[in-house]
Amino acid sequence: MTISNGTTGNRSYTATWSAPISYTITYTGSVSISNPASYTVETATITLNNPSKSGYTFTGWTGSNGTTPQTTVTIPKGSTGNKSYTQNWSDPISYTITYDLKGGSVSQANKSSYNVETATFTLTNPTRSGYMFKGWSGTGLSGDANTTVSIAKGSTGNRSYTANWTPISYTLTYTLNGGSVSSANPSSYTIETTTFTLYNPTRDGYTFAGWTGTGLSSATTTVSVTKGSTGNRSYTATWTENKLTIRYHLNGGTDVSGEDTFSSNDPCATQIWPYSHDGKNGSDGKYYGLINYDASRVYKTGYTADNNYYNTKANGTGNNVSYRGTDESGSYTKINSTQQIASAAGVLSNLKKGNVTIDLYMIWTVSQYTVTLNNQSATTSGATSVTARVSIAFSKPKRSTP
Repeated sequence: MTISNGTTGNRSYTATWSAPISYTITYTGSVSISNPASYTVETATITLNNPSKSGYTFTGWTGSNGTTPQTTVTIPKGSTGNKSYTQNWSDPISYTITYDLKGGSVSQANKSSYNVETATFTLTNPTRSGYMFKGWSGTGLSGDANTTVSIAKGSTGNRSYTANWTPISYTLTYTLNGGSVSSANPSSYTIETTTFTLYNPTRDGYTFAGWTGTGLSSATTTVSVTKGSTGNRSYTATWTENKLTIRYHLNGGTDVSGEDTFSSNDPCATQIWPYSHDGKNGSDGKYYGLINYDASRVYKTGYTADNNYYNTKANGTGNNVSYRGTDESGSYTKINSTQQIASAAGVLSNLKKGNVTIDLYMIWTVSQYTVTLNNQSATTSGATSVTARVSIAFSKPKRSTP
């Protein structure tokens, strides 16, 4: 508006304005956020909304507000001019991973931390002596049998995982070699099984010499599997054959000079027979039995040896043990097996359990003699013949006068 020179008089004027100027607001950053894109001098004070991004911390805006990131940025009413703002972020947040291996171990350590930029990785499963790994339980998992657990790139948050285990069942096998046990030994066990001791077997005619097998350096009569043990196990029973010791007694008799099968000592001879001895010696097929001290070998003045039996007591009140029996072919021969002898002597049940010694005594009976008198014309009083057991005293005969 122009007022010409020479113009007079009071004047009044009113300014008129166009609509407020619109200024732009621009944003730079990886995360979209709802904030105003423009404003005018009349716009009410604006406070910028801050963005968020998984795995990172927003540190603030820089730009029209300065070079130092600010998390609270306002554009007061009355401001003018275009404005620009840039998002600023921290380094990726580091999250912890904790593990409870419940006694297990891993050959290669699992990660103890990660961030949103960490490449996908899979947990290494642990191992534990005596146990089978059942699986993981923990953050984001269902149940306790997760054997493959991966943490994908882009994941966030602290995590914890627990290893779960199942005890391995190990087998126990036994070779009893003819024996038996009154109570069955366990056929399996685990590392958590309470300590137990094997029942020892028994076998007729044999003494248990011990177990050999897993973890044993020699035959052992007391074997325990302690709690915490692992591995399959096998045990074999070993045996010592019971022996029957036979001691012979002449019971007052005397050996015949020149005999070398026995002596005059007491006992005069000893035989040791194993429980399984059946009268045969090796592969020759011959039979061997009790020593027969018959009259051709032993004598006792005034007595006759019994040609069929021994007795287990010197006075003859024990068990009779026959010299004789019948062999496999039916021929008449001596009793020749250990068990036959032990049975006749009344000790078979003892021999089944352990070593046994028996004493066999010669049986003697008083000899009887018949003496016939020839008086050659002498006069006798009484009988002309007499039978006596041991000795007889004769009266001197009287001769008649011619």
